[in-house]
Amino acid sequence: MPSGFSSPRPRALLTLPAAIMWLAACTVALGQAAPEPYVASGRVVDARGNPLAGVQVFADNTAYYNFNVFAVTDEDGRYRIELGDVTPSSWRVAGYVERRYNDVRLQLPLRPSANQAFAGATGAVRDFTWLMQGETPEGDHYGVTVYLYDASCCDSYVDDTARIEVTFVPLAPLLDGSEGEIVVRYPDGTHLVDVPVTKYRVSARYVPEGSAPVAMLIKERRADDFTPTTDADFHDVWGYLGMELEVMLP
Repeated sequence: MPSGFSSPRPRALLTLPAAIMWLAACTVALGQAAPEPYVASGRVVDARGNPLAGVQVFADNTAYYNFNVFAVTDEDGRYRIELGDVTPSSWRVAGYVERRYNDVRLQLPLRPSANQAFAGATGAVRDFTWLMQGETPEGDHYGVTVYLYDASCCDSYVDDTARIEVTFVPLAPLLDGSEGEIVVRYPDGTHLVDVPVTKYRVSARYVPEGSAPVAMLIKERRADDFTPTTDADFHDVWGYLGMELEVMLP
């Protein structure tokens, strides 16, 4: 062997039980709880990391129809679900925050730390976060949909409604108590998707390609008069929480 080089030291191979214990130790060292067999556990927090107590979390056995086991989070936002030795056993965990807003009952989904199904024998740790906006694993949104209708006509017709820019300036804290930020949305058809729940001052402008933006008039659909801005809030729309706005060119 050339001078200055030492022969490599052979590596010890871990047996399977030792490897499992090593992985569990690494998981705990990273601040994550190790999963327990036949147990689903975790913690539910809001977007600021505050624990949420009294939230219902459930484990759904994907091998059976409507086979669910429920738990409620404690004061620290933690839950623990005993799954039992059920065969076949494939589980997925989900949870919802229940609130009321302007007399509309809401069941708001939580974002899971992982959305994969797991075997009951291995157990799993699934933490959840309550978000005010963003895309869910299923492709939906944590925010609420605003319905936008263009009332322009005749000589003031909007050629492309997708180029209507709507700006929402929050007038109150969001539903979770956090401070809201300005939200800008462009419609997909008549939908402005994923708007966090609170009261807003709303304005709109038409941004045609190659031309200067044009400020539009706006109102809540149930209001009488168009104005440059409108103070709008979410309410019951066809049995769901929503907001309806109308815009028009001046």
